Amino acid sequence: MRNILILQIVFVFISAIIAMGYGGLSLAQAILYGGIVAISSTLLMIWRSARCESLDPVDAKRHLRNFYLSFIERMVAVVGLLTLGFGPLALEPTGLLTGFVVGQLGLILAGFFDRKK
Repeated sequence: MRNILILQIVFVFISAIIAMGYGGLSLAQAILYGGIVAISSTLLMIWRSARCESLDPVDAKRHLRNFYLSFIERMVAVVGLLTLGFGPLALEPTGLLTGFVVGQLGLILAGFFDRKK
């Protein structure tokens, strides 16, 4: 799980550095914020996964309930943080979504590379 976070952070910072040279500070800030939204979603997933490891492995209903709860928590957090970025913070929409997508790409690629082992 730590590798997922590391890959996400690296991807987000590299894209923010590239954006800084290409589009300036405001674009880099928007990309960083979008990446933080993706990373926070991953942190919630890791936290919920660690809590579920202590559950009885035979209790399928409880695991399914926790799975749905984790999904709802992550979606509410992502929607809330993106709304904050689009609204009150007035970040560049393209940069915000780019940072989020780059962060999610880190999650996907980390899972792909982890399966290869």
